[in-house]
Amino acid sequence: MKLRSKIYLLSIAIPLLISCVAVVTGGLAINGILHRLNRNLLSREIVFVSANIENEYQILVDAAVETFPHYVSMAQNTIMDKMKEGEFPVSGTVFVFKLDGAAKSRKCLRFRNATY
Repeated sequence: MKLRSKIYLLSIAIPLLISCVAVVTGGLAINGILHRLNRNLLSREIVFVSANIENEYQILVDAAVETFPHYVSMAQNTIMDKMKEGEFPVSGTVFVFKLDGAAKSRKCLRFRNATY
């Protein structure tokens, strides 16, 4: 192989190798950034929904009706209606669990955002 051919192949191989390294590094960096952003978004959604649930419960406590199942159901329905109307920024599926200790009293409400 002539020297000119080796120089030509080397002049193509080095930029190609640098380009591949840059693409892989950029892809990994973007993937890390997206992962952090999604984690932060999810934690903010959880905090927001949790704060609204606690606010509804505090309203029940202030009115001294937190032990009446009818009022608790109304508060749960209010929260679910707010999620369905888009008042809460929920971007996926939300599971709300009610655990009272006994296996018979455990409930799970599932809400899936209809925007996607």
